[in-house]
Amino acid sequence: MTVTSGPEASPDAPETIEVSHAEFCRGLPAGLFRLIVNPERARKYVRHRLLIIPVSAKILLHLATQDAKVYRESIDFEIMEVRHARFD
Repeated sequence: MTVTSGPEASPDAPETIEVSHAEFCRGLPAGLFRLIVNPERARKYVRHRLLIIPVSAKILLHLATQDAKVYRESIDFEIMEVRHARFD
């Protein structure tokens, strides 16, 4: 699994994909997905969701794997993108 902070838009980067929460939870530990996290939006979302100040992409990832609503909101509000992992 790769978690990248910030926008990473290059011509050879894999496209964002749509996966169900169940598929996300199964595929993430297997390394099938690469996540792109918008750090500014992630901080705001997690702070709002948990009412805490210090946040990170790892907290968002944990929340997204545990709660389908958090996963869906993270995708819908463009906080997180899910892409297929590249095996070079």
